[in-house]
Amino acid sequence: MNTEQPEGPPKLEKPKKDKKDKKKKASRTTETLFRSLMSNHIQLSTLADRKANLMISVNAIVLSVVATLLLREVRVLPILIWPTVVLMVVCLLTITFAVLATKPSLGPAKADPDQFDLLFFGDYTALSADEYQLAMQTLLQDETRLHDSLIANIYAQGTTLKLKYKRLKTAYTLFMYGFPVAIILFLVVYLTGL
Repeated sequence: MNTEQPEGPPKLEKPKKDKKDKKKKASRTTETLFRSLMSNHIQLSTLADRKANLMISVNAIVLSVVATLLLREVRVLPILIWPTVVLMVVCLLTITFAVLATKPSLGPAKADPDQFDLLFFGDYTALSADEYQLAMQTLLQDETRLHDSLIANIYAQGTTLKLKYKRLKTAYTLFMYGFPVAIILFLVVYLTGL
């Protein structure tokens, strides 16, 4: 009786990946990461712009209604001046911060061409077309410098996005708290019969 276990199917040896394949895969992963980050920043910026546009539209409509209806009533009932002023100030401040959120952010021009962000139009448009082409060709030949440039550009986009969302949050907060305060003031005036 044979007690030896039958050997299973022969094990396939994995082909050894050479350094080029690993480097190529790492390069694709890096490229995907940068593409994903850029795409996320663009989507978040678009979302913030849409929300700011909504706040501008809603508050502009409220201001129009206040200007056409309530300002006439203030002449008849002067006590309505306070809730009307509060509502108008809230709407104007909300619109202001929403507009600031959509305002393009261009930093001061950099004097030193070595400090230019070749990926940002606010910097590279200071160069001539030939200077820009030469600078980009130089950048593309140095992978480390290219990655550093992409990282710096993504960081700059992130700081701009943070400021945009901070202003948008201020606009929403003003509207969220200011509008109910104005409505409560109108109710107080109405209920007290003043």
